[in-house]
Formats: sequence, C-alpha cells, structure tokens
Amino acid sequence: MVLTRGRSLALLTCLAAPCAAQAQQIDTTAPVLDLPLPGMDAQGLPAGPFQLYPSAEVRVGYDSNIYAEPDDPVDDGIFTFTPRIEARLKQDAASLSLIGEASLRRYFDNSSENSDAGYVEMRGSYAPSDSDRITSRAAWRRAIEDRGDPEARDIRSTGPRQIDILDSELGWNHDGRRTHFSVRGSAARFNFRAPIDSDRDLNNYAARASFGYDVAANLSAVVTGFYTRRDYWRPVDYSGVNRDADTYGARVGVRFADTGLLRGEATVGVFRFSPDDASLSGRTGVSAEASLTYLPSRRIAFTLDAFNGDVATVRNGAQSRTDTRVRFGIQAEARSDLRFEASAYYRHSDFVGTDISERTIGVTGEAEYRINRYLSLAVTANYANRHSDDPTQPFERTRVGIELRSRF
Repeated sequence: MVLTRGRSLALLTCLAAPCAAQAQQIDTTAPVLDLPLPGMDAQGLPAGPFQLYPSAEVRVGYDSNIYAEPDDPVDDGIFTFTPRIEARLKQDAASLSLIGEASLRRYFDNSSENSDAGYVEMRGSYAPSDSDRITSRAAWRRAIEDRGDPEARDIRSTGPRQIDILDSELGWNHDGRRTHFSVRGSAARFNFRAPIDSDRDLNNYAARASFGYDVAANLSAVVTGFYTRRDYWRPVDYSGVNRDADTYGARVGVRFADTGLLRGEATVGVFRFSPDDASLSGRTGVSAEASLTYLPSRRIAFTLDAFNGDVATVRNGAQSRTDTRVRFGIQAEARSDLRFEASAYYRHSDFVGTDISERTIGVTGEAEYRINRYLSLAVTANYANRHSDDPTQPFERTRVGIELRSRF
C-alpha cells in the first residue's frame, strides 16, 4: 500500500501525539491501486548522487462554511499553491530521502484565514541483512488547524491555530521465515505559536512493539504493545489540574500479506489511561485499529480504516478524549489515465470529564485525469456534518475544488 504525502504525514503525527492536533477533519484515503502507466512515470532530475522529484499543485476551491459554525455560515473561495521537492539516494542496502513542501493558502474575501504551512523531512533506511531493516525519520512541520477539528479554535479574529511540530522516530524490523518482530520509538514537540495557546504546548513520547507469527501462507497472528507519555510544558492548567498522563495497552489480531486479495492489519485489545494528578481517576477502554484493503481485481480496491482509543485533548474541562473513527472507501481505475476514489466516514468523540460527545459523518470524492507524463487535472469534493451536545459545535460544511497537478 502506498501512502500519499498528506496521509503519511497525518498518520505519523497521530502516532506521535497521538492526534493532539490534526490539520484535517479526518485522514484522506490512500491510493492502493499501483498499476503501471507506460510513459507516465515521474523521471526525476539528476543532482550528484541524488535524484530530484519536483512537483506542485495549484488549487481553486470553495468552502460553504469556512469557520465551521452552527449558524450563519460564511462561505468563500480559496486559492492554494503547494510546491514540493523530494531528493532520493539509494546505495546498496541504504537509502535516504529528503522532502520539502510549502502550502500557501489565500481566501478571496476573508484574508484573516490566510495561512502558510509546510514541512521538511528526512527519512533513512538501512538493511544490515536480508531479514533486518533499521528505519529513521526526523521532521519539522508548520501545521494549520482545520476549523472543523474537534479541538479547533473558535475565535475568528485571530485566524486558524498554527502549530510547529518537531518529531523524530527510530525503528527496527525483523522478518524471519515465520516470525516477524518490530519495535519503534518516537518523540514529538508541539509548540502552539499564539501566546493564547501556550497552555497547550507539550512533548509526546511513544513506543510500540509488535510480534507476528505466520499461521498460513498469507496470514499472520499479531500481538502489539504500546505506550505513550504526554508531558505538557505547563502541566497544571488554569483549573489547577495536572494534565500529564501515561497511556499504555496491548492488542491482538491478524495481518494479511501484501500479495493477496485481502491486505493489511486488524487488531483489538485494551488501553489504560493513567493521569499524574491524584484527583483524577484512571480508566480502561477498548483499543482497536484496522487498515484493510480488498482488491477483487487490478483496477478496483475497497478500503477500511478504523480506530478506537484514547487521544489527547486540550478542550476546557475535559480530562481526556476517546475517539471512534471508521472510514470505508472505494478506488477504481476506469482507464490508465483516469482514476476515481470515494469514501464515507464516521467519527465519534467523547470528552471524558464532561457531558459532551460529538458525532461527525461525511463523504469525500475525487476524480483525476492524467493529461500527460507531467500534468494531471483533478476534481475533489468533501461534505461533513457534525452533531454535538455543545450547541456551539455542530456544523454542516461542503468543500469542492479543482486542482492542476504537475510532477517531473
């Protein structure tokens, strides 16, 4: 399965925080169809030992409710320019990738919502043997919070929330004849740029280990353990509560190999939330995660992504937050130069320590036409509807756009 840049970055951020701040309402579905396109592959440009792959997107869109408000929505047109460059180096058992991207967003009428985002990332990989691989990454990201996010700022005059994120990760994977083992550690630093948000700054540390055993040709049994530490720069909030906490747990499930009709992994287990503040009670809940793909043919794919567990929250009065997220999608290639994808999603958020829960349903769609090796034209659409026990939080929102994409 190949992750888009947007989704891979979102997933890595969620694994590090997890999801303390999200730039999207819900992760976009990754493309899984990987059919060869004769004469359409990016060629890149040589630069010493590196191969450079520049690309860019120009998008003109419309948002029916730019502030994600329950009443009197404000609509606007949006222009977005996203240049990107990737440098790749591959030498024997080692590889290195450097990525830089900027996203410049400008509103037609409401200039206070304008934003400049971007990230810089370095990935490395080294295989000391046929069965072992060491991976690493380090990244800086300027994230712009989406107004429809559950934690989003509701102040119009100051623009959307900006977050600087520094994160790193180190992992090791071992694949034996029938056994598979992986371990990964990560650290992330979230710096909310506005002084009004200084109480939200935090460091996040995470570790994860997974063991798999082949029980059939394309099927493995999997056991996964995980741990997350949230360390706020200002541990005690304005209400006098220490928000630092540990979350740990384990899941069991199955993993399907990337060669059959059904691919991916699904696990379920329990998590334990353990706050530092003695006045708060710990709690135990269901932890579940699934990312599955069914490919009945080479030109169509069905995807299922699901998650249930504890995530960070900075909403006033809430001790923590439990999310349930499910997305079902379909992707199809009508011709070698014309692809479609659509999905429906659901998210339920419970803010522990309050009587507030929120439910969001939505649909997304995209069609992309490859004009030639270097250019493609895409049309996108996104509809979301959120219900909430807080009367200030529900909204209905439609976003559409047309994009010109280039790659070299």
